[in-house]
Amino acid sequence: MKGKSIIQMINPFSKKVDEQFEDENLITNAISNAFKTSILYKSRFSDDTVINTYLKNLTPPNTNGLGGILLWDENLIESPNTIIPPMNINNIGRAGGGYSGSNTDRGTLNVIESVAITNGWRNVWDFDTSKCNGKTIKSLTLTHRNTGNNGWGSLSGINEKESACFFQQTAPIFDLGDSNSYFVTMLADDKALYAKRLSDTQWVLNELTIPNMVTGYKVNDVQMGTTVKSSDITVTFPVSRANRVPYVASIEGNIAHFVCVNTSSTIIHVELNLLDYTVTENIKNISTTTLSTSSGCAKNCVYYSGNYYLCSSSYDIFKHNLSGGQIANTGITLAAHFETSFYNGNIVYIYSAYYSKPTNFCIMYNGTNIKYLSESVAGFTGIPVDSFSNKVLYPVSLAKRSSNNSNSGITLQGMNYYLGTINNLSSPITKTSDFNMKIIYELTNE
Repeated sequence: MKGKSIIQMINPFSKKVDEQFEDENLITNAISNAFKTSILYKSRFSDDTVINTYLKNLTPPNTNGLGGILLWDENLIESPNTIIPPMNINNIGRAGGGYSGSNTDRGTLNVIESVAITNGWRNVWDFDTSKCNGKTIKSLTLTHRNTGNNGWGSLSGINEKESACFFQQTAPIFDLGDSNSYFVTMLADDKALYAKRLSDTQWVLNELTIPNMVTGYKVNDVQMGTTVKSSDITVTFPVSRANRVPYVASIEGNIAHFVCVNTSSTIIHVELNLLDYTVTENIKNISTTTLSTSSGCAKNCVYYSGNYYLCSSSYDIFKHNLSGGQIANTGITLAAHFETSFYNGNIVYIYSAYYSKPTNFCIMYNGTNIKYLSESVAGFTGIPVDSFSNKVLYPVSLAKRSSNNSNSGITLQGMNYYLGTINNLSSPITKTSDFNMKIIYELTNE
């Protein structure tokens, strides 16, 4: 497949093209990755059609999987593996389907001019004199039409929640059957580690294994879609603490880091060695930020890249150093029913309840930059987790299955947030109110 863009600046009075810019693009691995999801994780597809439907709705690419466009303020790395934008560039414009609203970042599909061409398809989007003004465009990417509708903004409030973009498989892949146990990490393609608080002095760990038909079945393998739970592995702490709960783990090397809220002004930093399952812990005094031991706040407190990111009793996220001192207010405010995870090197905060989702229901954060993602439909959305494997590749992920705010195993999740093409402009283009902008994007089967 090959693509090119034509950007026209059109005088709104004469209707003549004053300037025209043409550039070619690169097709990424986004859609092909989705279809390559390993059979290892498709063991529940016969029971659950959500992921099948997600894959189906990536096609046809011209109107679905590559039917939206995103405009960026910096160039992108031209690689088939550039599927997620860097955190430090900003989505400054977008378009998907038809649109007649007032969001100044969003253009509209020109249905009349979007047509089949020789050996391919042409999509056309119009941005009138009120749209994207003062924005300097350095690159374009095609994406799913739904993401073009919603946006991938770096500022709160500029996205919309018009279209469904996250699709969680209902049936779990790894199913512990215990809502009090929390996912720690993947140990192998077919093995996950879970932990739970057993008492004030003990945690219990369990390794969960699924049959790996990819590497060859065994005569005594369990049925596909079945989880084998290891014997309990008990971890004992030297000091009794009531609030030592393993909500969220961040993995650095062979160490899993947990932040447990002990009191309104102290946390417990637990380090679990994944090689021998030994633990160490330190109590840290937290200055300025008022913490809550309730699960709604405590499970959003994490260690990340040498700092603590702590959720206050009012759901604001504050950055603290390892001595406990507050460094900054991140500007991120959560609410009840948010959960936290780590994915693709970022902290992910995601609204996990069934109720109507907020516009910025998914927040990706790297300690400096933020990306907001949107989802239109009510219903549970999984919290993506790293698979540390090439068996499942973005835009499909493993995810902590969400079900009425409880922990219900690991499942598959498909996302419409991806870069399907990379098109760095040979010259930056600044849109002004003096012109209508037309973006013509042609894809051909070459």
